[in-house]
Amino acid sequence: MVENRAYRRNQKKKDQRKPVSSSLKERLFAYIFLGSLVLIATFLGFYIFMPGIFNAQSYQPMPNKNEVLDHSFVCMVNNSYKGREMIPVFIGDKTYYGCCPSCEQKLKNRPHLYHVNDPLTGETVDKANAFITFDPKRYPRVLYFKSLQNAETYLDVDLEIPEDTTQTKPNEQNQFK
Repeated sequence: MVENRAYRRNQKKKDQRKPVSSSLKERLFAYIFLGSLVLIATFLGFYIFMPGIFNAQSYQPMPNKNEVLDHSFVCMVNNSYKGREMIPVFIGDKTYYGCCPSCEQKLKNRPHLYHVNDPLTGETVDKANAFITFDPKRYPRVLYFKSLQNAETYLDVDLEIPEDTTQTKPNEQNQFK
């Protein structure tokens, strides 16, 4: 009789645990809903963390690796070439560039970001006045040099200076010749 009672108790429990059945239509709706949430979250993530990806900013073609880079296409916080116009930050009479509002704030608040060591001589170089080239070992990272001769010696190449570079200022024209 005890076994019989236990058997009936187990049968009652099995009857109470009915499987949740959902129709194909409900499951399809749930998958579509979850997929759309993931898609929306992805677009929001790109919009928030990569500003400018959805506007019509023009990207420059990748410059030659043996070329002095335009300052306005280099993020001076991340020290990398971005291929698009950066946000100019004016500090005194010098212009530094950041790729996003966060980098812009860092440039305004952290003066140690204005300077870097020349890889050849170890001298301190101001990023706003430096000759910028690609780092051959860590592309798209960049290197800052005090002079064109330092860059050519370090990289062991003859560098080209493009005509439309923004680093060419009227008082610095003689440096490029």
